[in-house]
Amino acid sequence: MNDTPRDTLPPDAVTRLLGTAARLRQAGDVARARALLRVLAAQRPDDARVWRALADLAESREERLTALRHLVALARPGTTPAVPRASAVTPTTMAIAGREPAVTSETAGTSTSSGASVAGAPRAAARHDTAAAAVGSARQSAGAAATPASERTATPARHPPARLARRYNWIGLALVGVALVIFAVLLLSSNRFSSIAARLTPTPPLVGTGVTGAPATPAPPTRVVDQAATAVPVPTAPPTVASPVVLPSPTATATPAPTVTPRPTLAPGAVVTRDAWTAALLRPDHAVALSGAIGTLQPRGRFVLALVAVANGGATAAAIPQDLFVLVDSRGNRYAPEPGASSVYLDTYGRGSHGDFSLEEAIPAGIGNVSVPIIFDVAAEARGLMLLVDDSDAGWPVTGAP
Repeated sequence: MNDTPRDTLPPDAVTRLLGTAARLRQAGDVARARALLRVLAAQRPDDARVWRALADLAESREERLTALRHLVALARPGTTPAVPRASAVTPTTMAIAGREPAVTSETAGTSTSSGASVAGAPRAAARHDTAAAAVGSARQSAGAAATPASERTATPARHPPARLARRYNWIGLALVGVALVIFAVLLLSSNRFSSIAARLTPTPPLVGTGVTGAPATPAPPTRVVDQAATAVPVPTAPPTVASPVVLPSPTATATPAPTVTPRPTLAPGAVVTRDAWTAALLRPDHAVALSGAIGTLQPRGRFVLALVAVANGGATAAAIPQDLFVLVDSRGNRYAPEPGASSVYLDTYGRGSHGDFSLEEAIPAGIGNVSVPIIFDVAAEARGLMLLVDDSDAGWPVTGAP
């Protein structure tokens, strides 16, 4: 007759099963290790090792407190812990233990011998002989059991690794989104500032006469140039050519080199008459050199603007003759008005302060002086530019021209 009760495992079998539970825990299968420890607690309630391991792997706070109470009871001399019922040790999640094919509550209750109970344990226990992890956990649980229940605090629930990973993924995505928004705002701001800096500054408006419909009384002319309609050749300054130096003879007299005679200059407000037309440049800054384009019109060299006060003294409305105004440089090069540029100028900058009529429009007779913008396209290297009426010898200098 065997002295060991039929439903109690021998100590060596308990040791092997504790080692199996420790290996399952190290492998990450905590549920199966907990189920095995619950079966061992039901079989050997007097073994402190089982309660230490179960307290370390307890699923809930109540289960951990139950295991610690058994440890305290076993530590007191002369105290025999009561055999716990299966329902008291195993919570509703005991169904997990059903996945363990070798250790079940039915097998533990109907075992007839220690050999049969050991044979029902997991076969993996024979391949391992250490329970270091379970022993370390049991020592920690024993230290916790020695502390009074009033000083112990519940271990806060830990987030599963999957939940933490999902939380960190959302935080990372939010940070990336904020960085992209900041980058887009900076990019748009830099593009906006670049476009504002690259915008062309419009040509400063030129103030015209602003008088329409009533004849304007010009200032007393300082000089009125009245010439015949016949063309008069304009003297051309010969280019300066280096001539060989000739030593004068003792009786010769040195003659000065020929110099270019400067063209006479008309004062602002001087009126020039040609046939039925009278013209005047009222201010010096009404003939200026421009930089850049006029709207969509690009210069071949550079543009020169002359805002001229013109009056039609004829009987009918007529357009200004295309050869009435000419621009001449210091070398005698002549530049005619650019066709269509006067209309583009008024369309770009507006009528009124920038001009009343374009060079291509018909000017009514008898309305007095009106302002007309005349555009010339001159060479970039042109110097000493002057505005002439027809073939006059005198003219108005261009401001801003070298």
